[in-house]
Amino acid sequence: MIMSGVQQMSLGGTLESAAQPVTAMPFCRTEIHDSMDSCAAAWSRLEACAPVSWYQTRHWAAAWHASIGAADAGKLRIIVAYDADDKPCFLLPLVMVRRGWLHQARFTGAKDSNFNLALFRPQDRWDMAAVQHLLHQAAHQMQPCPDSFVLLNQPGQWDGTANPLALLATQPSPSFGHRGALQPPAETLLAGLLSRDHRKKLARKFRRLQEMGPTRCDFAETTQAIEAAIMAFGQQKSARLREMGISDLACDARTLAFMRRLSHPATAAEPARMRWATLTVGERIVATYGGGIHRGQFQAMVNSICLDPEIARSSPGECLLNWLVARCCEDGLTGFDLGVGEGSYKKLYCPEDEPLFDTILPISAAGLAAAHVQRAALRAKRVIKQNEFLWTTSLRLRRRLRSREAVPPQQ
Repeated sequence: MIMSGVQQMSLGGTLESAAQPVTAMPFCRTEIHDSMDSCAAAWSRLEACAPVSWYQTRHWAAAWHASIGAADAGKLRIIVAYDADDKPCFLLPLVMVRRGWLHQARFTGAKDSNFNLALFRPQDRWDMAAVQHLLHQAAHQMQPCPDSFVLLNQPGQWDGTANPLALLATQPSPSFGHRGALQPPAETLLAGLLSRDHRKKLARKFRRLQEMGPTRCDFAETTQAIEAAIMAFGQQKSARLREMGISDLACDARTLAFMRRLSHPATAAEPARMRWATLTVGERIVATYGGGIHRGQFQAMVNSICLDPEIARSSPGECLLNWLVARCCEDGLTGFDLGVGEGSYKKLYCPEDEPLFDTILPISAAGLAAAHVQRAALRAKRVIKQNEFLWTTSLRLRRRLRSREAVPPQQ
């Protein structure tokens, strides 16, 4: 762990150094931690008050690092800032990754998290100069010093509180997040979200599933039921990704280990466990939804459906989602989100778009050169994802390339 004070800060050699010092800076010193245990007290204190999602809980981050992050050889670099009273006021969980000749600092669990945020006290007042001071100071405390901070998929605000990192230079992320409010009774809520015809069609599809065998939607509560849900998710998601021409990662042992670490029954020490909703026909799980509950909101992280044509035509995923939204409403939750990405069903059940932004902050000359390329690539990705024709065409091309790769060469 390395500590430094603002008065001792050196910005020499940086390309985007802080502009002018501010008179009332929210922090006085920073520490860099290379383990979650060493900053556990600060993390717990900020987690209790910071406007953050399930993905910023220490339980989620620790499960990710133990199963995925460590295997990817990413090195934890957790920035903790302290105020004049030596109380933690800001925490940014990062992992240092190597991309070619570049060292980049990225959010911990960025690819597996839907919403990325720093943990910060809502009462503090930040300006751009203060945020730049903090990140530049932290960069020069890290070993090795990152060439850039690559901070993607950030909401501009969370639960009404502005994200301080939005004060930096930003650009829109390729995709939106999707969130919705819950208010009982569930029947009234769903009637407001779905048209009458849509609800009738969905009811017919559910009855068709019932004709195939005893049909049940429920949360997996026992260790055995949780394991069955995880295995069903892995198999179904892998099949879906292969169909789309995307690399098969869902059955990767590290990913399943991550799910298991998140899904252990809640204890006083691990309150943020992952919950699995399943739709079962007979003894077969035909759809899953996995996510976490944090401050009254269910945050869906993963989902899967069985691709058997006879079952898939009955939309088991939406049948389960319909039940899940109603159940969350009945359980007294106030919010529901379906994460980031495209999908007409997301707009139906979570009509509130959550605009996201990306920040790439160069520290070195190499980082500055790479930033121009990375920003352009992200802008191009957004153009494709936000254009239905281009997105559909890209998926079709990816499937075609995948099918060609699967054909063995002739002898």
